[in-house]
Amino acid sequence: MIKTYKKHQIMEPLISGYPHIFEELKNQMITDIEQGYQIKIVTQLEGFPIEDVAMLNTAEEVENWFEPHLS
Repeated sequence: MIKTYKKHQIMEPLISGYPHIFEELKNQMITDIEQGYQIKIVTQLEGFPIEDVAMLNTAEEVENWFEPHLS
C-alpha cells in the first residue's frame, strides 16, 4: 500500500516557523513505513500534471529525505 504526501504540505510547517510539526510529519511517515506502507511524495504546480518527487520504502530513506531540510 502507498500513502501519498504533497511536498508543499510537508514543507509548509517549516516555512511557516513550525519545525516541530515538520518533525511530527517525519515521524508519522516512519510509523507508516513500519505499518507496511510505502511513502510517495509528489508535487504539482498549477496547470501541470502531478510529478513524483520520491518513493520512500524505509525509515532510513525518510530520514535522508528530511535531513537537508532540517539543516
